[in-house]
Amino acid sequence: MNALMQRRRVALTIGSALASATFGLPAVAQAKDFPVRPVRLVVTFPAGSGPDTIARSIAPGMSEALGQQVVVDNRPGAGGNVAALSVLGERHDGHTLLMGTDSIYSLNPFLFPKAGYDANTDFVVVAPIAETGVFLVVNTSLGVNNTQELVALVKSQPGKLNVSAPTGTPHHLAAERFAAINGLQWTRISYRDPQQAVTELAAGLVPIAFSTWPSIAPHVQSGKLRLLGVSTPTRFESLPSVPALAESYPGFEESGWFAVLAPRGTPPAVLAALSEATQQAREAPDLKPRLAIQGMRLIAADGAAFDARIKREIQARADLIRSRGIRAD
Repeated sequence: MNALMQRRRVALTIGSALASATFGLPAVAQAKDFPVRPVRLVVTFPAGSGPDTIARSIAPGMSEALGQQVVVDNRPGAGGNVAALSVLGERHDGHTLLMGTDSIYSLNPFLFPKAGYDANTDFVVVAPIAETGVFLVVNTSLGVNNTQELVALVKSQPGKLNVSAPTGTPHHLAAERFAAINGLQWTRISYRDPQQAVTELAAGLVPIAFSTWPSIAPHVQSGKLRLLGVSTPTRFESLPSVPALAESYPGFEESGWFAVLAPRGTPPAVLAALSEATQQAREAPDLKPRLAIQGMRLIAADGAAFDARIKREIQARADLIRSRGIRAD
């Protein structure tokens, strides 16, 4: 079986498994006429963000596969809710998609209970793309070299040390989870300006942070910051010396992910075509190294495995949010 046939089989399997309902003409006829105009890929966060990087990385490959331009449309606001609602307000025919994130499934329902949609029932996954880790980092002036030393230091000064982690994000949950596991008392600081957060972290004003790789990379490379761990279950291939927090704290996982989503009700054959196009875009030889620079990696998961991941994540985050009293600003 050649590569093209394999992609088609995977796409049809994923499309059939994740689609729920169809409407109008038979799916084969609909797929034959799809797409008839440019496809809009709506992004939940601004230009330069993780979801935006992913969307702009795969759009050219999807355009080539579909024979129509895939246009990236940034609709930031309310943790992704603005973008999600805008997509749901369009025709469910595959021409308007969402670059979805973990937040709309397992964070926003608890932090924004009146968002006006439910990702679990209103969207289907076309294809998972990539995941990103949250990095635990400290200013080198703190004098700690690993998580055990950090825990000991924080416990010796209960409530006195500050940690940077923006509210309502995987970073926030990673900080809360780490504190809960280790019985820590520290003061979390949430900056509205990400650049200010990194500047003050590098200056040692807030000596601890849960952050993304692009934000901290220059300061890690300059020696001002030290990486202590990453929140994904396994180490990143591009940063093999950085331990996964799960190595010291079994079961620790608090990562972000990105997937192309379509409104539920999109015809199965259209979903299959979109899935095939997305899979083809994932295979672009320059995508993996481009993601590595951003502290991301491709997700190797089929529809069933990814669905199981989402369900597991929703439960874990719901428990943490309730137990720690986490709220949006």
